[in-house]
Amino acid sequence: MQYDLTEEQILLRDMVRKLAKEKVEPGAAARDQRGEFSRERMGGESTNRKRLSLKRG
Repeated sequence: MQYDLTEEQILLRDMVRKLAKEKVEPGAAARDQRGEFSRERMGGESTNRKRLSLKRG
């Protein structure tokens, strides 16, 4: 059985890939080696939740 992505899913996938390439990938190996993770680098927890309309729970 084959499952194809909808146009909306393809757009979301491409947007997330672009974000990861631009914001996460630069310096990722060095941060991994140091064991660092920064919510601020990702736009902050509340910003992401608001942007994605997610509720904490």
